[in-house]
Amino acid sequence: MHLQRDRERDAAGRMTALQASGGAILYAGLGVRLLYGPLSFALGARRAALKSLNEQDEQQGSEGLENIRAAATLSYSTGF
Repeated sequence: MHLQRDRERDAAGRMTALQASGGAILYAGLGVRLLYGPLSFALGARRAALKSLNEQDEQQGSEGLENIRAAATLSYSTGF
């Protein structure tokens, strides 16, 4: 994932790039999906395997700095 630097307007109204934002992250993850008729349940987890964040020690966001990220989905397929 390549993250652009955040931008905000300066005093003159011009958009400027912010320090301590953006960078590149390679995630590694595992997941499982269970299917039962029209129902589907998935559970997955991922973590940053490699990262190169701009000014990493100063970043405040969670992208790339979390220990693990998990997701779960439940879906139902209809015949439309």
